[in-house]
Amino acid sequence: MRHHRFAALRQRLSVLFEDDPLPGRATKVFNIALALLIVVNVTGIVLESVEPIGARYEAAFDRLEWVATVLFCVEYLLRVWTAVDLRDPRFADPLWGR
Repeated sequence: MRHHRFAALRQRLSVLFEDDPLPGRATKVFNIALALLIVVNVTGIVLESVEPIGARYEAAFDRLEWVATVLFCVEYLLRVWTAVDLRDPRFADPLWGR
């Protein structure tokens, strides 16, 4: 029963990572959120390199970097976990498909 719940969750999440030509709404929202996180992270890195700004907001930049890193790691791990549910047959094998 527990395995079935994890498989169902994995299948629902795999929809977010599909590269369909016509993505669904959830995929679009996810991709936009991920792009915004990337832009915010890059902006933070650029601003942090400006000495007066970096010194004044050092703690905020550190938190931003940690949060972004954790979110990117979680996203990557979820992509690896859900790869077997993608429609492309190259990813069908539970081990080598990942």
